Amino acid sequence: MRIQPWIKTAVGAVILMAVGTFSVVHAQGPGFQAPYSTNQPQNIYPPGLLPQNAAPWPMVSPYQSANIGSDTTYQGRDGLWYRRILNRRTDWIFSLEGIAMRYRDAGDATVGAPFAALRTDNDQPPGFPADPSVGEFPTVSNFTPNVEGFFLADPRVFPIPFLDAGNGDFDQNAIRFRPSSGAALGDPNVAGGIKGTTGFFSEDGTGVMLSGFWADTAGEVYHRGTDNFFGVPITQAVTTQYGAQNLAAYGAVPLNNGESPRIEFGPGSTAKYDILYHTEFFTQSAGANVSFYLPSVIDSDAIQIRPLWGARYLYINESFGFRGIDSGFTYDLADDTFRPTGGAIAYDQFEANLRNEIRTQLGGPEVGFRIDLATNRDSFHVYTETTLAVAANYEKASMSGQNIGDPLVDIQINGLATPRMLAPGVDTRFTDKQDRTHVSPVFTQSVFADFDLFSLPPFTRFDLLENTRFKVGYTLIYAGKVARPLDSINWQGFPLTPEVSLSHENWWAHQWSAGIDWTF
Repeated sequence: MRIQPWIKTAVGAVILMAVGTFSVVHAQGPGFQAPYSTNQPQNIYPPGLLPQNAAPWPMVSPYQSANIGSDTTYQGRDGLWYRRILNRRTDWIFSLEGIAMRYRDAGDATVGAPFAALRTDNDQPPGFPADPSVGEFPTVSNFTPNVEGFFLADPRVFPIPFLDAGNGDFDQNAIRFRPSSGAALGDPNVAGGIKGTTGFFSEDGTGVMLSGFWADTAGEVYHRGTDNFFGVPITQAVTTQYGAQNLAAYGAVPLNNGESPRIEFGPGSTAKYDILYHTEFFTQSAGANVSFYLPSVIDSDAIQIRPLWGARYLYINESFGFRGIDSGFTYDLADDTFRPTGGAIAYDQFEANLRNEIRTQLGGPEVGFRIDLATNRDSFHVYTETTLAVAANYEKASMSGQNIGDPLVDIQINGLATPRMLAPGVDTRFTDKQDRTHVSPVFTQSVFADFDLFSLPPFTRFDLLENTRFKVGYTLIYAGKVARPLDSINWQGFPLTPEVSLSHENWWAHQWSAGIDWTF
């Protein structure tokens, strides 16, 4: 059948009229759009639908202004050009961890002034007894000129306390009172603490993280002897009743007192402590840092490397304490038991103590980098951070104590009935303070691993554990040129008093952590 041309024209017109009528009918509802021009956004209904600087359709489209965070075009190894488009995304992270800290020990500085070194002699003269703790007694030529020995005398301090009563000679058995050092304290215990981290990362790897930690005090103690028997304090009356058999060579502290008791030795002597010898060392720390992560310099499925810069603060509080009790007795030591023989009271029993505390605060800028392995966070994720800070180091030392001295010098060398240090009305208490500011490096090395532990039963029943990952880690904190309390004591004895003498060593701490990461 042949359709006339006018019929096609008429049918087309009818269809167009029907479509137009249908559109107008549907446009008359609540969404009515009044006539407008492209430069009059105020005519858009309802009012406020678009910002004032936006033009209506067709200049504005729901497919325009996509949520693009970065659009990068680069040339691949094969010469082709690639375009990578990343949607804008910000991952907020909050982490809460428990930590365990192990600090550096007290060091190996001597508890006391410089003293003469002791060396054992394998060729002892006949009749010399064996020392059960150090082997054969070393001979002391300075004390017994007819015996060749290996005693190296330091010209600054006389190293050995003299014990025998009634004369000014020195008893070679006093060599049993050996000075100790910080090494006797051993390793510190582990301190607990807490660490928190918060911040965000963008789709291109840039971000900001703020982290802080606090760790409790860890201590080391070296203790010999006791100041009581079953709660009863030890006095000279108790020692007399026991025939001085409760006394032992627990410890000694060499002191520089500015006076020379013997011309062949320098200005000093060594105080003995035969009732109690106690030293202790404590450390506590806290810190915080902020890191700004730059775009990745290497980014692949296997590894991501990002530079970072920021600032770090580190607080260190360390203290060294000494406590000693001397019986006031003089005596010889038996060759077979090394117990006192012929004990006699020379002066009043006294207690000596000293405490030196140093608080160090370090703060300054730092730079470093972060390396992520297995960057797909849906799987096991490992990353490390390495930073180096140049920090201003403000350190403040505070020392106090009393009765640091050797009364035996006045009794047996100076011929006094009552030692000056223990005379009535004499105040032997002392205090000293010192502070200093300088520059110290602070290095940190961390390694962390996190994985999706809480997606497994029974953790799935807890809403709090949604979007969380379990994280474990280790961090080494290393600071250079830190004043340490045992090293920073100038051991001066009465009539002088100890002073702060800041001495710097390296300080470090090992930090283990475990906790939860929340991602939003």
